[in-house]
Amino acid sequence: LASFVPGPQGGTALAEVVYGLTNPSGRLPLTYPRHQAVLLPHFRRVTQRCISGRPPGRGQAGGAYLAPASVECRPEFAFGAGGSYTSFVYTQVEAYPNQLIYTGSRPVDFHTSLVVTNTGQRSGRHTVLLFLVRRHQRRAVPDVQSLLGFEEVRLEPKESRHVTFTLSTDDLTYVDVRLRRTLDSDVYTLRVGTPGECAAYLAAAAAA
Repeated sequence: LASFVPGPQGGTALAEVVYGLTNPSGRLPLTYPRHQAVLLPHFRRVTQRCISGRPPGRGQAGGAYLAPASVECRPEFAFGAGGSYTSFVYTQVEAYPNQLIYTGSRPVDFHTSLVVTNTGQRSGRHTVLLFLVRRHQRRAVPDVQSLLGFEEVRLEPKESRHVTFTLSTDDLTYVDVRLRRTLDSDVYTLRVGTPGECAAYLAAAAAA
């Protein structure tokens, strides 16, 4: 349970969440590290890894930092993590059109859509996160992921809502080493939810 500068009514708000009077719906706006000084932001470069020596403890310093290496350091809580007293699943996730022809004269629009269903017993709010995920670029090292959009929905038990994100080729561009905005001809991967979250939602929907 995270509460950053909750204000004079923060105690009441926290107590209502703990006792179940309020259904939480927040998403973590940062990556919360598991060990001291082991900072692994969600927008890090794909070539950056965490060199993990030993976690900090009594009488010893943490031996981990970001650098080109091959060892991952899992954060305690990932960017966008959140909890709820109900549960949600994603179905019918699709992006269309699946091929874009960009001539450079004007941006080309495309869409990503999904159906969100509240499968629990309580009403709740849920924020759908849409990320761009790519492992390589031609003229610059890409970020591990980029948040392209988000949308909050409020759902009653067993209620579903169709969510659509409208994007354009401008959202796929990046700034190269010459400080020019660039768009590569490539295959792009979009993900809804935090790492592992989308797969969990889809698996829960398949089992339902």
